[in-house]
Amino acid sequence: MQITPRVISILEFVAVCYTATREMIQRACLSETDPKGRIARKLLNAMHAESLLNKTQQLVCNPNWGAPAPVYYPSRKGCELLAVETGDDKWMNTCCLCPNWQHLHHWVNVAKFHFALLEAVKLVPSVKIDGWLSEWDIANPAEKEPHLRYRLFTEIRKEPRLVCAPDAAFLLRVGSLAKVFYVEIDRATTSINAIAASKTGGFAEMARQLLHKRHYPKTTFDTFSVLQITTSPNRRDALVRAIKTKPGAEIWRFIAWPEITRESLIHGDIVYDCQNEKPRALVKKASAGESGTGPAGP
Repeated sequence: MQITPRVISILEFVAVCYTATREMIQRACLSETDPKGRIARKLLNAMHAESLLNKTQQLVCNPNWGAPAPVYYPSRKGCELLAVETGDDKWMNTCCLCPNWQHLHHWVNVAKFHFALLEAVKLVPSVKIDGWLSEWDIANPAEKEPHLRYRLFTEIRKEPRLVCAPDAAFLLRVGSLAKVFYVEIDRATTSINAIAASKTGGFAEMARQLLHKRHYPKTTFDTFSVLQITTSPNRRDALVRAIKTKPGAEIWRFIAWPEITRESLIHGDIVYDCQNEKPRALVKKASAGESGTGPAGP
């Protein structure tokens, strides 16, 4: 098949997201010329046949969501082509392992949030998303231990063992300001009390030791935020109540999936925290007399 800029853009999108559905790829790379998805289906089938992309099926799904779509993920051949065509050898270290079928829907949701974020910042040119990292981003391919092999997996101490393994992370940049956000995707498959007990300690110690600067040295903040994306407003409020008594509660932010739109994600008042009753925006708008905007405060 012919290697076109469109093929390269698809390879890069899938390599960054790790898992992606046809709909996501179509909207990200072909939406302006392929509203019905015919070109996307034909192109993805050809790329899969050439081993430029891998494909797997969602074996675990909720019948209320309809028939599950196949999921594309990186292939070694595709990543090598991407490295050659872009001149960037970082793509050679892309994770090409087949996603575990039990957790596949979770990783697709992480990718969906990433895509929603990319779509939202297109409407706000002053906001940039730098350095998206997923839990599968490889730092040292030769290493086997997860805290040495993966960029985000952080071993804070050995005894008693404490680790922090976010689902994803990104640097949100507005003008001269740049703040780190770690992403946790909740699908309501784990109890609220279990999330509050298991997730907060690692992030609290990360914040105390300023370990987020290992991942993003260019941040301009001495703290970071944890974005908990959950299934509904009611569950979001329950998570707020459970986490507000835990160490590091002040760094947590909560958003419900039904309130996320392209228009609301950046400037909409949909972000809740453990200190304030009223929601605020991920990035506050400039007030009268102010010269710009910035990430919502620490």
